Amino acid sequence: MANKSGMTMKGDKALMRALDEMPKRVGGAIARKVMRAAGGPIVKGYRQNIKRHVKSTKGQVGQRIIQSKGTASETISRVGAIAGRGGFGRLAHLIERGTVERVQKKTGRRTGRMPAFAPLRRAWDANIGRAQAALRKKLGEEIEKAARKLGRKK
Repeated sequence: MANKSGMTMKGDKALMRALDEMPKRVGGAIARKVMRAAGGPIVKGYRQNIKRHVKSTKGQVGQRIIQSKGTASETISRVGAIAGRGGFGRLAHLIERGTVERVQKKTGRRTGRMPAFAPLRRAWDANIGRAQAALRKKLGEEIEKAARKLGRKK
C-alpha cells in the first residue's frame, strides 16, 4: 500500500490508512521519527556486541537518517559504525565480514587474517522483534499527535 509519505508497513493497514490521510510533509516527518525509534534497539545491541573488539564506542556507533533530494526522494535509516569519527568506523566492515590471509608482495611476510565476527548481524537478528514493536508503537503515537495538531489548525 503506497501513501504520500512513501512509507509502507505490512500487516497494519489501519495505521497506513491514517498515515495516508496526512499531508505529505507531515507524513515524511512521522517517517523520520518512527525510523529513529525503530533503530534504537538495534543500535543498543550493536554497541553491546562490538565491545568485544573495540574499547570505546562513544560517538562511533549510531544511526543516521538520510533524506535524499530529487525526484524520487526517500528517507533511509542507516544503523552501524559511523565512519569519519575516528576509531573503528572506517574499519567496521573488516570486523563485520572478516579478511582473508594477506601476504606482503615485497617481503613475502604473512600478516594473518581476521575472522568474521558480524556484530551488526547479531544485533539485527536479536532485536528485530523489538524494533518492529517500537516502530508500530511510535507510528501510532505520532499519527495521533499529528492528527490532534492538524485538528487544531482547522
